[in-house]
Amino acid sequence: MFLMMIGLTTYFLLQRVYRQNTPLDAPVKERRTTTEALLRSFVTYTILVYHRSPFLREVCPTRLTTCQRNILDRLNFSTPAQILSRRLPRLPDD
Repeated sequence: MFLMMIGLTTYFLLQRVYRQNTPLDAPVKERRTTTEALLRSFVTYTILVYHRSPFLREVCPTRLTTCQRNILDRLNFSTPAQILSRRLPRLPDD
């Protein structure tokens, strides 16, 4: 029950933060965006993993759409490329 409460709180907090950071002159549909619509816009996003050898993998995020980038900007979230560049070691140049 406690985990469900945390999940629902996070779900509604995401929606609230997005709506608070939406400009007042934005269309009504954009100001009433739900968390479901926000998450649905990332369904097509992927992170590609290339296996260069049995011991070496290269992780490449795909390019964000304008809509996805706007959502992350309004939520003040880092892009997947920024997160991966901070957390993963750099590969040596070939």
